[in-house]
Amino acid sequence: MERGGTKSFKVFVLANILLIGVLLSAVESSEMDSSSVNTQEEGKIMELIRFVTDDFFFADASVTDKNLLPYPQKPKKDAKQEEEEKNDVVDKEDGQEEEKEQEDKNEEQKPPEKPKEPRPTKRPVSRINTSQKKVALTFDDGPNAQTLTQMLDILAEYDVSATFFVIGSTAKANEHLLQQIVDDGHQVANHSYTHSRFSQLNYEQSRQEIIKTQNIIGNYSTGRYFRPPYGAYTDTTLEVAYSEGFEVVMWSVDTRDWETNDPDRILNTVKSNTQPGGIILFHEGHQVTLKALPDVLQWLISEGYQFVTIEQLFDL
Repeated sequence: MERGGTKSFKVFVLANILLIGVLLSAVESSEMDSSSVNTQEEGKIMELIRFVTDDFFFADASVTDKNLLPYPQKPKKDAKQEEEEKNDVVDKEDGQEEEKEQEDKNEEQKPPEKPKEPRPTKRPVSRINTSQKKVALTFDDGPNAQTLTQMLDILAEYDVSATFFVIGSTAKANEHLLQQIVDDGHQVANHSYTHSRFSQLNYEQSRQEIIKTQNIIGNYSTGRYFRPPYGAYTDTTLEVAYSEGFEVVMWSVDTRDWETNDPDRILNTVKSNTQPGGIILFHEGHQVTLKALPDVLQWLISEGYQFVTIEQLFDL
């Protein structure tokens, strides 16, 4: 039985080989004479060759090596596999829909972004535009018990009014010095609570620095004038100050008395940079300032300058 089956298979193989040869000859003939066989007929011939070769390889059940197949076939999926794949697709689509719904929900719950505030059009004042020969002397970082009394005595000797930008935390412990400044005819103004760099503070931090100081000096000050420590500020600083009703005051002449021990250097700086409507910056707590101040006042008086507070200067 087995020998008969093998013989039949050999005959079958031989017949298929002959048939393939005939079909290939037909294809070659069609290439030589395109008028006799058109493209559609060639396709039919090639399809027949594939059918024959497939028939040949599957004729014997013992031929199981898939690598021998000229056209590998995908294994047919059973009903269970098809159902599982279908469910996977449905689950994936459901998951995507749920994810999108969650994203939409999160977007709805997200608080609206605060609209970007426009840059303040008002800018800090470093000098008043006037032809009148008036200047404002300002002293930062007080009240300083070590130098204030001597400083007030020098100003009184030359009948000069000035403005003192004080630090809130220092003023809180020295309110009697604030009273002394006011009693001598000078102005008290705001120089923050802790002398922090406002360029590194956010809106609320900036506001607290200014408001806490104003609450302390309020009974000793007229007007609302603020000078940021180090002259450092951002648009946020200005937004806070202006919204609280403050003028932001800088300077046109920086004596840099905090970095020198030479009184003549301070005097020469004032001589070189002073103009009508100018604001001259000094600091409390430095002996060199006390030494330079009489010569500075004498020179300004000789040049015909009059002295006013910041509030008076802004009224020009």
